[in-house]
Amino acid sequence: MGEYLTLILFLAGLAMFVVGDLLWLVRNTFNRPMHIRVTGGLIAVGMLLITIGLLRFGIGGGG
Repeated sequence: MGEYLTLILFLAGLAMFVVGDLLWLVRNTFNRPMHIRVTGGLIAVGMLLITIGLLRFGIGGGG
């Protein structure tokens, strides 16, 4: 069960990071008035979840 939680955390973090990064790219490319907090927050939370997932994977012995 723990390995599934690790995978879910990692994939959720990766998805949030990618979505935040794409929003950032759209914002900068087309000069859309998008709040920097939204895209920055998605990227930050994504990085945090990726880190937690990788730490759980490393501490758990690599699956």
